[in-house]
Amino acid sequence: MIRTRPARLEELPFLQATHSQVAEQRGFEQLDLSKSVVIVAEDTTDGMRCGLLAARLIWQFEPLVLFPPFERTSTGMAKKRATYLLARAGEAYIADPSLNCTPIRSFFAVIQNSNPRMQNLAEHIGWQRVYPKCKIFGKDT
Repeated sequence: MIRTRPARLEELPFLQATHSQVAEQRGFEQLDLSKSVVIVAEDTTDGMRCGLLAARLIWQFEPLVLFPPFERTSTGMAKKRATYLLARAGEAYIADPSLNCTPIRSFFAVIQNSNPRMQNLAEHIGWQRVYPKCKIFGKDT
């Protein structure tokens, strides 16, 4: 019979190593399980661990919106600058413990494939694709 339970602290090294190996093989995101709530599935017959689920709290950056009057009357450079400054301000907020009073220092943003300029900006400022070829970017600050 399979059951689930919270991971025990002493098994985190095994779970981390196993997760890292599977993530590398399958192209999944590499996680630091010590920063997650980890649930383990195990076989009650022989104690074999079947898998894990890592749950974590994370900020979501969206929407980033430029207002129509600004877009209509501004240069392309001004629009790029406003977008850049909003993205960096959000990142700075998350990273600054005097502003962000939570322990959560990670964020993600969904950037549509129809917006390659914003995807390029995200990569330029150090945001990483959460999964290869996907439109979800993130960063641990």
